[in-house]
Amino acid sequence: AGTEEAYSSAEYLRAVSLDDEGAGGVIVLDPILRGTKITGVNLDLDNPAGNPDPAQLAGLGWVRLKFNVSRNPNFPPHDEARAFGNQDVNFTFNRYLPYLQACQRAGVKVILILGHQTYGEGGGFTWESLNDERWKTFFTPNFINIVKQTAQIFKDKNLVHAYQIWNEQDTLPEHIRSAIPIKPEIYGYLLSESIKAIRA
Repeated sequence: AGTEEAYSSAEYLRAVSLDDEGAGGVIVLDPILRGTKITGVNLDLDNPAGNPDPAQLAGLGWVRLKFNVSRNPNFPPHDEARAFGNQDVNFTFNRYLPYLQACQRAGVKVILILGHQTYGEGGGFTWESLNDERWKTFFTPNFINIVKQTAQIFKDKNLVHAYQIWNEQDTLPEHIRSAIPIKPEIYGYLLSESIKAIRA
């Protein structure tokens, strides 16, 4: 219930690449993308099926990974008190390092997502308890502390090529589970503070 599925018939679809521009009416909207690999895949290092050998991904272009500092995989997920709430960026860096180095060797670029799993899960508060004031005065400073540590530890290592700040912040409040909604003005503040921290 509440789930919608959509299907496409292959006879109505056509695979194209940036090399096809101008042929058969294909138009690349952004000239900046010409000659750039824009293909990629979402991965999840905490999912056994979500972390294929990066050597198999060579030539793909990009991988997108959440940087899950909050999760401590040394404990099973049902042991919530110990499995979530981690804030040790070095521990998480060392956990991700072999995979990121393998991506580097394969020539695959990495987008690292800094979001509610970077800081917040198991953080001793509920998302519903965050009003506008607490988003700005409580959550954002704590999140920025983790963002700053993350950016510093990855600096000059050529392992991360882009950061994504938050994910699906337009999720409806009644759907809080795998994504946490943020009001645009709060997100704007969180984003600007994150950019400052990454560039520091």
